[in-house]
Amino acid sequence: LIPRPARSCEDPPLYLRLRTGRPKDKKIPRSTPIMSYGKKKLRPEYWFSVPRN
Repeated sequence: LIPRPARSCEDPPLYLRLRTGRPKDKKIPRSTPIMSYGKKKLRPEYWFSVPRN
């Protein structure tokens, strides 16, 4: 696989990133186990290319 040089675009698309996780305005219920200190959990991300027009 040989990479080709990047082409310049007159009207590049916009990019939209959606990250899943806990809603900001909601509190965690007490019955939910809390993650241990210092442990980072990866959250799924979804990227979309959106045309400008």
